Parts: sequence; structure tokens; C-alpha cells
Amino acid sequence: MTPQRAEASRRAEVRAAARGWYATGAIDEATLGRMEALYPEDRHRMAMAWKVLVFVIVTIAGNALFFAIATMIHDDSGPAPWLVFAGLLATATEMLLHRSGIGENGSAAATSFWAATYATVGVGLALDQGGGGWESALTASLLAGTVAFVAAGWRWGYSAEVAIGAIAFFVFLARLPGGRWWWVVAGLAVAAAAWPARTRRAFPPPMRGAASAVFVVAVAAIYAAVNRYSVDQRAIEAMARGGTTASAPEPIVALLSTLATAFLPLALIVWGIRRRQTLVLDLGIVSAALSLVTLRYYVHIAPLWALLTGAGALLVLGALRVGRWLREAPEGERSGFTARPLSERRPGLETAAVAAVFSPEARPAQAPEPGGFAPGGGRYGGGGATGDF
Repeated sequence: MTPQRAEASRRAEVRAAARGWYATGAIDEATLGRMEALYPEDRHRMAMAWKVLVFVIVTIAGNALFFAIATMIHDDSGPAPWLVFAGLLATATEMLLHRSGIGENGSAAATSFWAATYATVGVGLALDQGGGGWESALTASLLAGTVAFVAAGWRWGYSAEVAIGAIAFFVFLARLPGGRWWWVVAGLAVAAAAWPARTRRAFPPPMRGAASAVFVVAVAAIYAAVNRYSVDQRAIEAMARGGTTASAPEPIVALLSTLATAFLPLALIVWGIRRRQTLVLDLGIVSAALSLVTLRYYVHIAPLWALLTGAGALLVLGALRVGRWLREAPEGERSGFTARPLSERRPGLETAAVAAVFSPEARPAQAPEPGGFAPGGGRYGGGGATGDF
């Protein structure tokens, strides 16, 4: 990301946090005004619904233009039009974001996404024409897609594109011999690298969001690799070149996958609770639900609809009971957990030790006036989301 856009994203994050603090009564209106004055908006931002609409319009218009031009030049099957149009879309993204300043309306998101997509398809077509066969071209295209989407997301600040690149990377690994083991090893490595980047001060907010997205993809890949149903059905091996010819798993592998299916969700849930990380806790709950469905496949406990309905009801009742237990605690807090809303975007049950904590190094030498606000950066947290500004 350019320094200007990174700074704009940091300002937007501070303003959003300040509005959340104001909504919960952590700061007064005067302090909110001073914070918004210190971190002013320097560009127009549209609501998400309008951004989605603009994204769809630009997508339709851009693809229609491409296929119209490709049809006129009668070369729609070669790589050249795809690669050229990818370059044009990348140039358009730069102009929308860094020159005209209107790219925040969703148009730049569309042009950047399709620039990476067209570049990926172009590379695949070029390799396919090279005589290596479509299997080799597909494998190389996945690697090219990884590079294209990660580079696009990193350059233009779109975490979803970085996540798409991570997904392409794991599909690429599945094409290699021993793809399942690659998913476990690479998943652990990628998750370990992405986890600290979620709160690294040097990264602007979109890149911290991208790190969170990559962490989710890596954990999902690990769970998919160790899930017993996935192992038995050879689901990852089916994505390899030529499909799967692998035999049934060895008994020791089946046993280990059974244990991992049962205990990995529990490990994530415990980690999420102990570290006050709702992202990890959510991953644990989702993987636990998938493990429950896996258990139902092997052991007929009850009809699947009844099992899922009962599990959902237990979760709802459990959440209500925990919320009541926290609200009845002294000052509404037990061991760092609170049921009070910590921001306007995350109402209800929250897991956090504090609503807003300014780091000591960010405090001025002199104490500010009561109710005032001192600039110079700080630290905020809530519901497992923590960051610096």
C-alpha cells in the first residue's frame, strides 16, 4: 500500500474505534470531536451496499469490454489479450486509488480483482500453449494466482484478495505429491507467520485484516487435512494431478485423524478462551460443528437435522447463560470477560479485559485535562481484536 492510503486507513480505524467508545460511554462527545479532528477523513467513503453495487457494475462493464475487444480481434483463446487487459486493469486501479481518489467506492476493488484474475488465466493459457499439458498448466496457474492475488492485495490493500491468494496456494500444494502432508506443514507455518502480523504496528489496518484472513485459511487447511472424513474420502488427494489413485489410509493414520478431528476444535476453543481471542474461538466452534457432523457420518446418533438443531439450541442457551453469569458478576466482569458491549460494531457478549487501553509509551509527559484527549498514538482492544494507532 502507498503511504497515503495506509495513513488514511489508520485514520479511519481510529475514528471507527472512537465512535464505538462513544457509543458505549467510554468517552464523551467533546473527546470524540477532538479525536475526529485530530484524525480527519481525507477521502469520501461509501456504505458497503453501494460499494458492492459499484463492484458488480464495474465487473459487468469490464468483462463485457474485454470479450467485445477479444471477439473483434479474433484472438480470445490466446494469452496475449488476457495479459494485456490485466495490465490495463492494474493501471486503472492505480489511477482510481492514487490519482483520482474515487477508487474507495468499490471500483478499484473490482479492477484489482479482475487484474489478478486475468493475469492468472493469461499465464495458464501461455503455459498450456507451451505443450506441457493442461494438468501442468493448471498447477502453474494456481501458483501464478497465488502470486497475483497476494501482490494485488498487498499493493492495493484488499485483504480478501490476499485470502484468495492463500486459498490458491493450498490448492496448488494439493496438486503436489503428498499434498495432505503439505497442507499440515504449510498450514502450521503460514498460521505461525500470520498470527503475530495481525497486531503488528508497522502494518496498516487492511494488512492486519489480511493477516487474520490468511490465518483463518491456514487453520481451515490444517483441519481439512486431519479431518477423518477427508482422510477416508481422499478429498485432498482428489485435487492432485490426474485425480487420486491413493489407497485407503493406514490404520495408524485413521486413528490419528480421528483424534485430531476430536481434539483440534477443543484446542482452538481453549486457546480462544484463554487468550481472549474471538477469532480463534469462532474457528474452534465452527470446527467443532464440523467434527460433530463427521461423527454423525460414522455413528448414527440421530438424524442430521435433529443433531444440528440440538447443537445450535445448546449453543444459544449456553451463550445466554454465560451472558447472565457475567452480568451478575461484580462490576460485570469475571477474569477479564464481560457481557457489556465494548463497541457499537460488536454489541452483546464480548471477551476482553478492557474496552480501551492507551499504551504507556503513547501517553504525554503531562496529564491531559479531565475528559480530554492526548494525541500521539495508542492501543485499543476488544472482543479479541487488538491493534495500535
